[in-house]
Amino acid sequence: MMTVQHIDAIISILTLLLAYLGSVSVAGAFRAWVTCHMGDDTPERLGFLTLNPFMHVDLIGLFFLFVFQFGWGRYIPINPSNIHGPWRTLKLCAAYLSDAFAHFTMATTGLFVLLASFGIKILHVVLPVLFSGNLTQSVLARAFPQSSSFVIVLAFVTVAAIFLNVILATLSLIISGVRLLAVLFLENYPEYWEYRNYIFILIPMLLIFFFSNILMTIVFRTIVIIGYFLAYVLNLL
Repeated sequence: MMTVQHIDAIISILTLLLAYLGSVSVAGAFRAWVTCHMGDDTPERLGFLTLNPFMHVDLIGLFFLFVFQFGWGRYIPINPSNIHGPWRTLKLCAAYLSDAFAHFTMATTGLFVLLASFGIKILHVVLPVLFSGNLTQSVLARAFPQSSSFVIVLAFVTVAAIFLNVILATLSLIISGVRLLAVLFLENYPEYWEYRNYIFILIPMLLIFFFSNILMTIVFRTIVIIGYFLAYVLNLL
């Protein structure tokens, strides 16, 4: 027999899935676009320069989404040897960190939209949900009973998108940041190239294990400050 809790859980999963598909597609396509403009057409040749979600869904990431309420998209490869010319280091930074920037921007935009639509009260509802990961539509419905079901659904999708993009921005900063520093280091010290797998895999795993929660808190608080500032400046609060 279907209970309210079962219905709430199904709605939560479907909402997370919708937020996941949109987030990884936009971030993946943006990374591919930036990388191509920096001089490396590898993502375009592999078909990642598209918003088609089927090109950006990672099966393991999708599995984690259903089990742990967060998931990631396919890794967009970059060939740094194709990026050259003036300001090469800056171009590499733009390419490698573009997905983290995309996730950060989507989360900030989502929070700005919520603040503009519901006012400062939405923070008191959203913050506990985001920090606990307990995403349920009923929390929003109880906090804003005057809002229509359609508005609550849109708000819930936005909350789920913020939740996912904060996590993905954090993971992208760690993984892509380490890869960027490793590429710059190995180009200057090629004798350490044989240790690249330890650098590309082991170091990000250790950083995620020990520092991801701290960095995630910093990322989220920064998003809250920027979103609130924009809403205040535009006199939407």
